[in-house]
Amino acid sequence: MPDLTDPALARATTPARWFETITNGRQGTAMPPFGPASSNPLSEQERWDLVFYLYTLSTPSDQIETGRRIYQGRCAACHGDDGTGSGPAAPGPMPDFTDLAMMAQKSQQELFETVTQGRPAKGMPSFADELDEEARWQVVDYLRTFSYDYTPPALAVPGKDPFAGGPGVITGQVVNGTTGAVLPQGITVTLIAFEAGPQVKMVGTLSTTVQSDGSFRFADLDPEAQVAYVVTTEYRGVNYGSDAIQLSVSKPEGEVTLTVYETTDQADAIRFDRVHIFADFPASDRLRIGELYIVSNAGDRTYVGSLQIPLPDEATNLRFERGTMAGRFTETDEGFIDTAPVLPGEGTTELLFSYALAYRDGLVITRRFLYPVNSLNLLVPDVGITVESEQLGEPTPVPMQGEVVYNYSTGPLTPGQEVSWKMKGKPRPSTATAAGETSRRPGPTERQALGLGLIGLALGVVAAYLIWQGWSPRRALVRVRVASDRQALLEAIADLDDAYEAGELDEATYRRERSELVEELIERMQAR
Repeated sequence: MPDLTDPALARATTPARWFETITNGRQGTAMPPFGPASSNPLSEQERWDLVFYLYTLSTPSDQIETGRRIYQGRCAACHGDDGTGSGPAAPGPMPDFTDLAMMAQKSQQELFETVTQGRPAKGMPSFADELDEEARWQVVDYLRTFSYDYTPPALAVPGKDPFAGGPGVITGQVVNGTTGAVLPQGITVTLIAFEAGPQVKMVGTLSTTVQSDGSFRFADLDPEAQVAYVVTTEYRGVNYGSDAIQLSVSKPEGEVTLTVYETTDQADAIRFDRVHIFADFPASDRLRIGELYIVSNAGDRTYVGSLQIPLPDEATNLRFERGTMAGRFTETDEGFIDTAPVLPGEGTTELLFSYALAYRDGLVITRRFLYPVNSLNLLVPDVGITVESEQLGEPTPVPMQGEVVYNYSTGPLTPGQEVSWKMKGKPRPSTATAAGETSRRPGPTERQALGLGLIGLALGVVAAYLIWQGWSPRRALVRVRVASDRQALLEAIADLDDAYEAGELDEATYRRERSELVEELIERMQAR
């Protein structure tokens, strides 16, 4: 992945190019889109916020401060203290550095060359002889801050207690997103502070009662604490969370909206935006199928019924994503049911599971979906297996790290519709198999997860990253809450033991992963 703290990276590009990459992703890489094509898009404002956050990673506060002093002494007379070009000594019309449309098209390198060479025809002198190279970069980095609100990363202090007192204030409003519904009085909201790291760590909470108009206020927060805040509440038996927010010394106040909904057990508005099915051959006679559903709710009420997921009759060894909330799934004669609530919106719930099938040089697989499916993708590694189906389109090869995964697509599908395909041939060892990388926990492999990323789906990101980047925490909050649940960790250890006993893991992998889970469990128990 690119080193986003490297100044050379930021200097060579423009905000507009970074915005385009964040919006559309990068085909052929693991960078997914976060624009309208994403199953969980960021708004236009959020994408611009992310663009300029990237600039802060390579511009420490002392660099910006030095650039500010140089600007005040050498540039402000013409360009103005505020960068708008309204300085008293301006020889004529000057560029407005606060104009985002103009600045988004300019790279730091272009600005640096202008400062170095000057523009004599427009009264702009060269500073090549007056300022050394480092000083010119410093003033250019300061110029960029006229087009965005720079928050010095150094002002956030790891380990500080966010509730120890200070000028920080978070205000907000609880609203009911169901048409015609009103918000009952006396709702309690809780402010949760998370500290990012290798794992998300909850460092504290603060609760208050919502006022009659739905407003709430949390004060006496320390803006220097390196934390992200999320406001949560429970309404009609469902947990809801706001977008994440951070405070800083320069911005000690923040505002959030927390939307709740009425509930329904009618599944009319439920649909699967994307169904991704990926095949893996841990052995020549065994096929493991992983399935990932991106679930949306087109209504304005939270669905609290159960999602019915049929499985093939021959499916065995059903496994769910590690860290899944205890009690969420119940196995049935036909498959299983998922009891997690589905909030209104696009891609508000993810469902990830896998199961095993016996394989003898060929197998017909039929999948039936009880809800509308917008698109279905079957991903099969290039291990000598052929796929035949009248419903799936021609495969698209997706290259990755010296391997190829074939993507077969179809959709939309109506409720109750079946999709069938026949897999034929004896699987040969893949590159990953030859390297000894197939011994792992049940579920999608790293190769398959990367394949999903290449078709615009981000897998494997941890809750710390999601919250720290301001990703919608409707799912992130669930992941954080589940990750800290001791019961879920105990169940994950039990699943690992079962997988080892079933011969799906080698001893080295089993002992390493079990040790990691036990260590995490001990940390969670000590934290309480």
